[in-house]
Amino acid sequence: TCDSLFYLFMFFSLTDKFYYDNLALTLLLKGVCLSFMGSPLQAEECLIQVTRMGKQIQDDTYLIPFSVAELGFLYLSLDKREQATEWLESAK
Repeated sequence: TCDSLFYLFMFFSLTDKFYYDNLALTLLLKGVCLSFMGSPLQAEECLIQVTRMGKQIQDDTYLIPFSVAELGFLYLSLDKREQATEWLESAK
């Protein structure tokens, strides 16, 4: 399940200098899983958390635009075209 991702994350990154990179990756993966599992509100929450972590991410800066794009795809699947367009445009 998606919760297993967090247990794995906690195991590997308690003292890691890339703590926020790992957390952002875990949240991105969880958001995508939740989206495909039909939990769009929870998915949105995870993906938005990643977009707010920009200054804390050390190395994996690709996580921000990937999360932004996934938010766009999520809104598109919910037929929220205006929001989808905004997020997808900002992911460019």
